[in-house]
Amino acid sequence: MSTMNREEIISILEYGVMAPSTHNTQPWKFSITNDGVEIYLDQTRILTQADPHMRDAFISIGCLIENISIAATAKGYGAQVCIYSPERNKTNAVAAIIFSKKSDSAEKSNRALFDTIPKRVNSRGLFTKEAVPLAKIESEIAIMAQGGYFTMHSIAMVTDQTQLNSIAQLTEEGIAEAHHSDAFREEMSHWMPSALSKRKNGLQWYSLHMPFFLSFFIAEIIKNKDMGHVLAKKSADCVRSAQVGLAFTANEENLATWMTVGRSAEHLMLYIQSLGFHTSIYVGGTEIGDRAKDFAQLLGGECKPQFFFVVGKISTPHKVSPRESVISKLLN
Repeated sequence: MSTMNREEIISILEYGVMAPSTHNTQPWKFSITNDGVEIYLDQTRILTQADPHMRDAFISIGCLIENISIAATAKGYGAQVCIYSPERNKTNAVAAIIFSKKSDSAEKSNRALFDTIPKRVNSRGLFTKEAVPLAKIESEIAIMAQGGYFTMHSIAMVTDQTQLNSIAQLTEEGIAEAHHSDAFREEMSHWMPSALSKRKNGLQWYSLHMPFFLSFFIAEIIKNKDMGHVLAKKSADCVRSAQVGLAFTANEENLATWMTVGRSAEHLMLYIQSLGFHTSIYVGGTEIGDRAKDFAQLLGGECKPQFFFVVGKISTPHKVSPRESVISKLLN
């Protein structure tokens, strides 16, 4: 049984909620138990247009779980993660973490990830030509494999520029198709607060490199005008400028798989950012329309792509997006 008190658990959850999520929706709720915490999907944060199968929501929760596990270990606690069966009713808890006293010191490698959590950002922009440390990333992937991260999914490192260009094209097509939908754009507009908004969720104007004054009109613009071709091209150009992409694939598509994908992706994004490089998430080519089949063929397999991000160095500065407080997310 955990020797943590409620305040200590909340302090660990504060690192958990720094995880990335689609449109910065932060789709999680918590219930603190005698020996840890149960995690719930926040039904009010489901994106019915952008994420109809809730894949991105559960990947986000997986990122949250990885942050919690890293933070607990850094603070000297063990963290036993239990991801519940895909057959469980979605109104129930989707995962639980049991804390136990482990040691008074954290591993050095874990400490680097822990220190990176508050600084982690999903960067946007063109990558420079600075060489990415591929050998270090490959080594970390091998360590993760030994630690059991890839039991429900696989990871492919894409370094071939022709493949990256093809993925960029799929990304461009997917984003453009999504923005053709009036319902998609209306949903997205609800998650675009202005620069003076006090909201702690949504796509912040500075994270999109948007001019201050444009932030007061962008929601209405997105809602009423199809800007997909412009946004799609910018995203595709970013993917093309990258030196490496990391694709997560799986045979089974369910909440358990997606949460394990999220854990692996967050671990690697934190590791890469701890090395001083940037990561940019682009899933337009993995989940919109029938492009997942084409994506899988590019990777030379039949496993379905679940998540994708690119790696490199971006010269423009980035600011961390705000997060809602843990207290506001507690069910008890």
